[in-house]
Amino acid sequence: MTARTLNLTVGALSLLGAILIYSAATGFPDRAALMPSLISGILGFSALSMIIKALRQPKGGESAFSNISWPKLALTSAAWFCLIILSKWINFFILSAVFLFSIALLLNGKPQDIKDTLRIAAFSIELPIALWLLFSLVLNVSFPIEGIFEF
Repeated sequence: MTARTLNLTVGALSLLGAILIYSAATGFPDRAALMPSLISGILGFSALSMIIKALRQPKGGESAFSNISWPKLALTSAAWFCLIILSKWINFFILSAVFLFSIALLLNGKPQDIKDTLRIAAFSIELPIALWLLFSLVLNVSFPIEGIFEF
């Protein structure tokens, strides 16, 4: 499968998903339909841009999967699986910080110096805190706090 064919297929399926999400959201009350409508709009826009990009690519070309690092893909999938399984017992904030840090190290490779490591660690800690602030204080939706590290 070429990259052009893959982009067309994923773009078309994403566009179909956006249409299905939007049509399902039309039956919701106004406030409840806001987020699914927003998500479907973003997904639809991304799908259309992917389709346009694919149509501009020349036919043929190299395989879509020729540049994939299969060990990195396997480790990333295993990390997602561990995140889902362990979230039952370990607090979301701690687990997501560890997950973000390990995925950043996996995908970026070994940091060049201590500043890179500290920057990755700071981002891994700040993002869950920012999400908690957004959902708890701005949107007034509480995160489930459970697991062995409750606070």
